[in-house]
Amino acid sequence: MLENLRLERALLDALEVLTSLDVVSFKGTLLTRRLHGNLSGRVSTDNDLLVHPEDFEHAIELLLAQGYRLFGPIGSTPERLGAFDQLELYPPVGRTEVVLDLHRYAFSRLHFAANESSVWQNLESSELHGRLLQTFCPELTLVHLVAHAISHGLSERTLEDLHTAMSVLGPSLDFERTRAIARQTVGLTAFETICRLVGGSSSLGRALPPFSILWTNRPSITLRVRLLDGLLPRFRAPGFRTPLVAFVLLAPERALAVFARALYPGRAELLQRFGSHPCWRLAFLHAQAMARKWGAPGSSGRDE
Repeated sequence: MLENLRLERALLDALEVLTSLDVVSFKGTLLTRRLHGNLSGRVSTDNDLLVHPEDFEHAIELLLAQGYRLFGPIGSTPERLGAFDQLELYPPVGRTEVVLDLHRYAFSRLHFAANESSVWQNLESSELHGRLLQTFCPELTLVHLVAHAISHGLSERTLEDLHTAMSVLGPSLDFERTRAIARQTVGLTAFETICRLVGGSSSLGRALPPFSILWTNRPSITLRVRLLDGLLPRFRAPGFRTPLVAFVLLAPERALAVFARALYPGRAELLQRFGSHPCWRLAFLHAQAMARKWGAPGSSGRDE
């Protein structure tokens, strides 16, 4: 709870810097409060903020002007910043060391062909320590948790959050609104497959009440659930789980893109992570990092 209070203090500081922009706060402690009713049920590690794509670079400029620091050795030139869909920033020296994850898009463009306008049409207001802010409505929250789980290879942490959300939010959701959001973002097949997997009687399921929106007898979804249920327990390392989930749930071209990115995320991201090196050196350092992560004892793909 104390850690989450630190995050909320850092969140309010960041929102104050970006007060001139249209900003959405999502995941983090707002999600903890929504799912558990207090701050002790789930710990967060960073704050996530979403801005309009056209405001992304301006938001970074505002934060840098107030002493926020870019994660890694990446430069703050427009050419560099324009290559990212999200960036991690640390607060000014002397402030609580909480990472701020600034997003240009709510849904990963690598995984989904999402219509981001649907995100901005499904927001609601929330109050945090006397400050009014924007966050996702319950229906968008559930759909985004499905997207988050998919993009992180159905790690245990993301499945736990999704299971809790289905239990807490499910009975009161507007099902048609949820389906409409899913159709415009992650895709209805992917959404229903993951909800059925998490709420079913499979080895990965949590035996939730059968909310009507979450169940379908479509053969394609039944097959996907069986594939994931049978194969995921065999693949503990995130480097294998993520492509597996992508190939089962996503369109072929996006699954291939996810697989390629697992091998080589791209020069811009690797420059941020490892500093200025030739491409061959960046690829080598990335391969080393993947080998350490995938080969770590007990590696489970847990999303921290």
